Amino acid sequence: MNLTINGEQHELNVQTVNDVVSHFKLKPNLIITEVDGEIVDQEAWNRTALQDGSRIEIVEFIGGG
Repeated sequence: MNLTINGEQHELNVQTVNDVVSHFKLKPNLIITEVDGEIVDQEAWNRTALQDGSRIEIVEFIGGG
């Protein structure tokens, strides 16, 4: 599937938002995802199906002191 993730083209074998998060080994409690302009709650990642050409934005929170 061809996806645009944070403005970059990727060809991935994924079906859901959760698959994308797992593929990039992201920490779920530190990110927010948006698919085609809609924020997707973490509870919905497994049931949010992606389409070829979907645009995904992933924002990771990094704390520090």
